[in-house]
Amino acid sequence: MTRRDDEPTFFALDYVTITRDPRTQLVVAIGGDPRAAGFLQTAGGFHSAPRAGRDYHRLPHHMPVEHQRHGATAAAHALLLAGYSVRLDPSLNTLAAPDGDRQAARR
Repeated sequence: MTRRDDEPTFFALDYVTITRDPRTQLVVAIGGDPRAAGFLQTAGGFHSAPRAGRDYHRLPHHMPVEHQRHGATAAAHALLLAGYSVRLDPSLNTLAAPDGDRQAARR
């Protein structure tokens, strides 16, 4: 198959997961590349946590739960706007309606 010059080229960026670790209750972000790390740090207040095998990012231990939710939501939206695929834990999403009411979420 030959490539046509009038066809778009798609680039798949890394996938980022933002969730709460069930063991430690820390909000962590796993995946992404150095550019994604910049969005996590700038928009969400995440800190880099290098580890053997795979780096991850986490929010500070002392943050109140509501601040953690705001940071996770802001980071997820910044990553989405930059073209990343993001999986945000629903319990961290401040823009979700608690009962799943889509009309309430839009308001």
